[in-house]
Amino acid sequence: MSSAWSMATTSLGRRLRSVRRYRWWALQLLVAVPGVVLAIQDTGGPDSSHLAKLWHDASLFFFVLAVTLRAWRAPEEGTADVLRFRLLHRKVAWRAFAVLLLCACLALTADRWFTWRGDPPVARDWSTAAVLLLWLAVATRLVEPLVWLLWPLELRRSVRLAKLAEDAARAAARSSRRAVAPPEIFPDQGAFGRTRATYQSHGGPPSHEPRSVAAGTADNAFSPRNRNRNRNRDPRPAAPVLHWDGRRLAWTDTRGRTHTIPVQDRPALKGSVDRRVRPVTEMVWLLHTGARTGPAGRLVLLDDKGYRFLVLHSNRRSFGPCADLAEAVGVPFAAYRIGGDAQAFRTLLDSLFPPRGRVLELRTDPHSC
Repeated sequence: MSSAWSMATTSLGRRLRSVRRYRWWALQLLVAVPGVVLAIQDTGGPDSSHLAKLWHDASLFFFVLAVTLRAWRAPEEGTADVLRFRLLHRKVAWRAFAVLLLCACLALTADRWFTWRGDPPVARDWSTAAVLLLWLAVATRLVEPLVWLLWPLELRRSVRLAKLAEDAARAAARSSRRAVAPPEIFPDQGAFGRTRATYQSHGGPPSHEPRSVAAGTADNAFSPRNRNRNRNRDPRPAAPVLHWDGRRLAWTDTRGRTHTIPVQDRPALKGSVDRRVRPVTEMVWLLHTGARTGPAGRLVLLDDKGYRFLVLHSNRRSFGPCADLAEAVGVPFAAYRIGGDAQAFRTLLDSLFPPRGRVLELRTDPHSC
């Protein structure tokens, strides 16, 4: 009897949790109902254009309230304190944006009201107030990232570490059906901390032996399936290649042009240097094995701060050629295997190796992900 009761309560608890997921959607639809009623109001008289616009502008208040209703939702429980503080910081900006936008809607409604009552000067004042409130709402939302930069660096770094730990735990949970322990975070590595690498090597003296890695080269590139798929296609440009000639590191684009990549703490050599390329300090190989997309690898070049600035896309499973290239250049190398879906992989990629400025993406197909 007790086991049956526990099973019934567990099933009821699961159903209630599934219903709670949609309570905000239901509340938003409920708030939008008065807006729909006001939007369809039309007196139909010959001189009722201002009155009809008054009803339509009044409906805008309820539509904006329904859209911004989630801004008043408190951050989820169970998150780290510093991460909860960051979420609340964003929500305060969104709430100020919502309040100012709602006030702008009310001012616009007052403008229509006085226009309908035949008082143009007062209507003009309310119209000016509506425009001013709208610009203040936009400015409040846009200035939030700048205000966040005013907080101490240690606090912002703690937030990034907490975000990395959360993303890594979520990716590990999605890649395994069984309960797994959260990955270990090393806060002193990279820009904002890293997880444990699958393989890691330290840089040494550069080698004079040439090495190269091309984008889009797969271990099964010459399989019968790929040959049949590409048989009737037009010939495509050559894949971008990242190569070391014994003296300099460079990448060659699809048109055959060579662009030099500087190496940290080494004298610059002559060559075409892209402005988006910074001196490379470390190379990292990331492998994502999705259930639907198959293997997706990325060779990421990092600067001295741990930010990525160049990514070479590939569907190669082995990181051996990339490790050989890093060893030839004489820079440290690390390999990571990341599970989960594509969204979890991109989120963890941004947490482990965040971008700074524009990131150069080297791939065969510019439309591939």
